[in-house]
Amino acid sequence: MKLNNPNNQFISELGLLGRLIYHSQIITDFDIKSFYSKKVVDEKTGKLISRHIEIECFCIKDLIKNQQLIDISLCHYLEEIYEKAKVDNTIYTTSFSLSYKFPNFISNTENIVLNTSTSQKPYRIAEVKTLGAYTNMEYNCWNNIDNNKIKLLFKGQYNKDLSDKEDYAFSQIISLFTCEASRNPTTYITAPMVLELAEYFYYYERREDKKELALKLSQNQHQEIELNQCLTEIEILKEKSSTIKMCFERYFPMAIKNAVSGSRFISNEFNKYNEKYFHQYDNGRQNIKEAIELINKNKELTYLWKESFPDRQIADLVQDWYDIDLIGENELII
Repeated sequence: MKLNNPNNQFISELGLLGRLIYHSQIITDFDIKSFYSKKVVDEKTGKLISRHIEIECFCIKDLIKNQQLIDISLCHYLEEIYEKAKVDNTIYTTSFSLSYKFPNFISNTENIVLNTSTSQKPYRIAEVKTLGAYTNMEYNCWNNIDNNKIKLLFKGQYNKDLSDKEDYAFSQIISLFTCEASRNPTTYITAPMVLELAEYFYYYERREDKKELALKLSQNQHQEIELNQCLTEIEILKEKSSTIKMCFERYFPMAIKNAVSGSRFISNEFNKYNEKYFHQYDNGRQNIKEAIELINKNKELTYLWKESFPDRQIADLVQDWYDIDLIGENELII
């Protein structure tokens, strides 16, 4: 598979791979109409059916498919109330909550607000209160699980009864993936990259010289960090949760300020040239400055991940985490 318009800096291979995952589970017009009418809007009244929607999932593939349906349905609904707002010359705001029910736990609740008026394009605000900003997020729950458990859960293979701590941790993780992947499908790749780096740094600190690891961090070509600063911060790696916190704050693209407006801009650029892998979160504010920063953060993260795992390709990561084969039907391998 070739990238359309590869000279556009916002049309990246990483972005395309994220959209390949987003579109990996086939949905039909019937699926969309059925989901839209049964889950979101009453066909007779045109109003939201429920203030809370709970969607059953067995594995991550179910979640990915339902994310597509939710995003498309909400965009349809936003367009409908936008047209109504123009006719009535008024402002429409509505809200509801959403969660995903897996066999042994339920994700944390995502609160969604839909806004539209005659003066601006319709937009969507999504928030998982238990997550919050990445600088303030509660990371201690990550001490209770590891990446292998997350992968088994994603594949529907982690079916044992969960402890309260595991339940809370998985609820946080699923909520993070769903909320950010709806905004920017590249999250399906960048979030596992961050988690793999966090475990790599955490266990590296236990088997190698601290100075060697600090030197490795400081030599990242996309982000210059003083070696002495790294030697100080390396103490963070004594705790798994603080290691993950450091990695998300420093390397996760969606942790930057105004990442959503930058993601909207990137999606709009993608949609111009790659209609097959269309993605739309809403029609809210777009910002090229944040879009450029997101692209640079993607490059920085990818570089560090490849340096840390030189024998792996991104297609391997996708197969490992989601059991989705990006090589089988596509020529693109990065």
